[in-house]
Amino acid sequence: MIESRCGIICSECKYKEEMNCKGCTKIDKPFWGDSCPVKSCCEGRGYEHCGECSDFPCDLLNQFAYDEQEGDNGKRIETCRNWAKNQEALKRANEVINSRKDYIGGGMEGYVVLSLINEDGYPTSSTVTISKANGVSWMTFIGAIGGNKSRRIAKNNKASVCLASSEYNITLVGTMEIITDLDVKKEHWQNNAYADWQNPQYCILRFNAESYNIYFASDDTEVKGVL
Repeated sequence: MIESRCGIICSECKYKEEMNCKGCTKIDKPFWGDSCPVKSCCEGRGYEHCGECSDFPCDLLNQFAYDEQEGDNGKRIETCRNWAKNQEALKRANEVINSRKDYIGGGMEGYVVLSLINEDGYPTSSTVTISKANGVSWMTFIGAIGGNKSRRIAKNNKASVCLASSEYNITLVGTMEIITDLDVKKEHWQNNAYADWQNPQYCILRFNAESYNIYFASDDTEVKGVL
């Protein structure tokens, strides 16, 4: 979660309570002056944080990060670097999910693993195909009213989804909801679905991601975070 422009972790800052500072992403000007040159520069260039800038880390950011009195010996620079790394991994994960249009392939390829909590309180997993997805944010599946998945979701809506191949492993944790609205069913139904979307026995199971863990084997990149 990005808390500042320069990489300061506002939730850990002593001034959060002392000065009732909400962090520079949520205020117009800092408590210590009329403006912050780092904040102004970052926002003026249209960036969410300094790590997105092609000049990162610039002389101005270094000056603040290594200031004798208020600096943090470069910790904020490393934080910005990690934020940028996480953003790139999320972008790649979104591209992976959104590029797989039908989610159907030979063997296990093309499927995702959906894990739910069963009636005895244990996790149970099954392979399913995605009906529709918005990157790592949410995805939907076709389900049956009264089926095992629907019954488990009704009792405990916590869930996890895993997409894996020789190139990546994407694990998402979140919650499920059961949708029976006909308009939603029609929108999310697969073209090659095994049942008529108007059949009241079937529903849409929507997974809403809350956190992620992503690993890309090509560059040995692993990141985790909260959505």
